[in-house]
Amino acid sequence: MARYGSWGRSPTNRQHSTSWSARLGRGGRTLIFAYEVSPCGYGVYRHLRNRGHDCVVVAPSLIPRKPGERIKTDRRDATALTRLDRAGELTPVSVPGPEHEALRDLVRAMADMMEALRKARQWLVVQTFPHPAQQVACQEYLDARIERLTGRIRDLVA
Repeated sequence: MARYGSWGRSPTNRQHSTSWSARLGRGGRTLIFAYEVSPCGYGVYRHLRNRGHDCVVVAPSLIPRKPGERIKTDRRDATALTRLDRAGELTPVSVPGPEHEALRDLVRAMADMMEALRKARQWLVVQTFPHPAQQVACQEYLDARIERLTGRIRDLVA
């Protein structure tokens, strides 16, 4: 059975992570990576899989923990992930493909834009303009900008 423990901190860029994983995998060792989902997690997963390594991505809420247990250091957290993975107690999450992930980012951007639109309209309602034509001009400007952004999103989706 393979040994586990602290092998140091993993590098954060692809060039160093490639050389790091090659150094650890020397001698025909099989490397299995397990890590928690993070904002940059899926890119790391794809990179490791493309290099031929096994990789498991786990949601922090799916990691079994004892009540009151707080692991806040990288080393202790990594050791716990390793033990749980070897025991088969980790539940991997589904990793979306690049196209699906891009679509999810687009949907989030659209939701952010709609929230900004709602706030802009609320702001416009409470503003007092000296002349009604100023309010009409401001509303038309906002509507044109929204239409332009919506058109750009449609172009990206198509």
